[in-house]
Amino acid sequence: MKKILNIKAKNRKLNKKESIFLKKNNNILCVLYHKTIKNNIYFYIKDKLKYYYYNKYKFYNIKYNNNIYLSIIKEIQYHPINDKIIHIDFLKINLNDLITTYINIKFIGKSIGVIKGGILEIIINKIKIKSFYKNIPNYIKIDISNLDINNKIFIKNILNKKYNILNNINNIICFIKSNKSIKEKKK
Repeated sequence: MKKILNIKAKNRKLNKKESIFLKKNNNILCVLYHKTIKNNIYFYIKDKLKYYYYNKYKFYNIKYNNNIYLSIIKEIQYHPINDKIIHIDFLKINLNDLITTYINIKFIGKSIGVIKGGILEIIINKIKIKSFYKNIPNYIKIDISNLDINNKIFIKNILNKKYNILNNINNIICFIKSNKSIKEKKK
């Protein structure tokens, strides 16, 4: 089942004074757009969205003026000094549109190589995919239980018929590094 967060959007004006006021009061400035929306919708939400975003929500129902728009996050802008979210672009999606988005990887299991003293090195923690809404998972699960020292998992090892992976299929997702090689580097 898809995780969908409901967001109650509040209208905002496009002026600098209001933008500064909203940001100072821990609000995030947002815009919702799509080719079927005549005018982009400008709104703001409370800063708590950061919590939900980092807890792997991929889809959002944005309630605005008695309409609900199923959306994904297209872009997030962060404050350059404190890393707070300051602006989010949402893209309205239709159920029959192909959607390009990033999906987080969730590693499960305890690797044989880690049990032997190796170290799990994660190279890629999210993958770019293209698919229809119904086929987009909340995350991609990778079982690393059988991964031994010097073994690797490539993107080509996790291909799926429900979505197209847009990353290079020869890229390494993760591998188990020998603890011995770490000790040699320290010397």
